Amino acid sequence: MRPALSDGDKALFLKSFGTLKRGDIVVFKYPYDTTKSYFKRIVGLPGETVAIRAGRVYINDNELSEGYVAQEFNQVALSVPLVQIPQKHYYMIGDNRDHSSDSRTWGTVAEELIYGKYFVTYY
Repeated sequence: MRPALSDGDKALFLKSFGTLKRGDIVVFKYPYDTTKSYFKRIVGLPGETVAIRAGRVYINDNELSEGYVAQEFNQVALSVPLVQIPQKHYYMIGDNRDHSSDSRTWGTVAEELIYGKYFVTYY
């Protein structure tokens, strides 16, 4: 999740977080092994379509402005076919796009697997 979060950072995640929105960093159980937890940024919301062309994310055919993604971590111009996000699911991508296991590979995340929302980093 660099540059937002780095290895060794200590972060607080809220267990009670209300409505989730695009750009939120959340912690969730990995869909294919719920003994593992991941934290990623929400890019796509329920009911939207997501496509990635040459490393750029498109939501409902509009390019997403992602000021949180540093170019140095998005060198691989990956393309991913169009995905329709089901209701009560989210599309998650790590900020370090070149080294992130996320929805681009394993699909959307069900809302029930999300159990925390990033609040603050402390040292």
